[in-house]
Amino acid sequence: MADIILKDEPPENIRVYLKYNPSHIPLIRSIKGRSWNNEGKYWTIPRSPQALNQLLSAFSGHEIVMDDEIKKLQAQPIPNSDGRGGLKDRRIVPRTPATDRRQADLVNYLVRQLRIRKYSPKTIKLYRNILRDFADYTKQPLHQLSQGTIDDYLYYNAKTKDVSASRMNQIISALKFLYNELFGEPLAVDNIKRPRNDRKLPNILNHEDIIKIFDSVYNLKHKLVLQLMYSSGLRVSEAARLKIQDFDLTNLTLFVRSGKGRKDRATILSEKLLPVLQKLIQNKNAGSYLFDSSDTDRHLNPRTIQRIFQEALFASGIKKHATCHTLRHSFATHLLESGVDLRYIQEFLGHYNVKTTEIYTHVRRVKTSQIKSPL
Repeated sequence: MADIILKDEPPENIRVYLKYNPSHIPLIRSIKGRSWNNEGKYWTIPRSPQALNQLLSAFSGHEIVMDDEIKKLQAQPIPNSDGRGGLKDRRIVPRTPATDRRQADLVNYLVRQLRIRKYSPKTIKLYRNILRDFADYTKQPLHQLSQGTIDDYLYYNAKTKDVSASRMNQIISALKFLYNELFGEPLAVDNIKRPRNDRKLPNILNHEDIIKIFDSVYNLKHKLVLQLMYSSGLRVSEAARLKIQDFDLTNLTLFVRSGKGRKDRATILSEKLLPVLQKLIQNKNAGSYLFDSSDTDRHLNPRTIQRIFQEALFASGIKKHATCHTLRHSFATHLLESGVDLRYIQEFLGHYNVKTTEIYTHVRRVKTSQIKSPL
């Protein structure tokens, strides 16, 4: 069955029968003079070349069946403002996110929809960049692409750009959102298979390395943010957004608000950090950021924290590859080595599945003196 069937209803209307699809609604509504017939369950548009060509443009790429009389109407010239015939008046083309050829409009619409669905700023930025790259690669209206073109883009990323498995999964997720949620065309991406993720072990710093890194930082606030990431297992973005109200100094508990996946969690707080915390907290309101930016009312930029860590790593003389996230990995591994149950570590880290936490069982160190020979 065709996606759209057009029936002639002279002298004033054309009946439009649409196969139900949520993405069709804004397209048909973009046509001036359209109306919905609730009794007959069909739309009508004015019986004019302008309205007909608007509809054909809006639904380009869909299978459309029309009466012969409507085909004759389609062939009639549309006058421009200067009186000449032809289809040169761009104002008759509907401007909708799904059919607009201008990349900026589609990108802005994507960002708006992601924000409505409360996606994180990091995910919004990621999907926006993937969409731009996808549009630059295809150089075609994305609404009209075939499955083969989408496969070519994925092959280009996998073979030519040699992206990682996790990056491929991000690209697939962005395309699925675009075609499932925005275009309402799940068949274009439903058959895409996700690659298996690489099983890489995390880099870990030992206790001696971590002490060297902390000793290389002389700014009190800068040292504290690194110490909190290690002692409480925080991501860099979580450490940057900490507020005074998130600390329970009496029970040595730290509350992480809206972590990854917009999940709250509670984790442990080191007693050794209490003197420094009490000093920084005493002159601040409960809703203030612990690590506020010096020139704005916002929190410290995560990139600034990453720079602080890299400078400390260099100053310490440690040659291992490490990032701020290595402190979080080290937190989990050192707890596991000290005998803390894996389920508690899962809760401290905010992992949805314990299998994610189990990766630290592969990097923990066991004292050789505790291992008995089978002989």
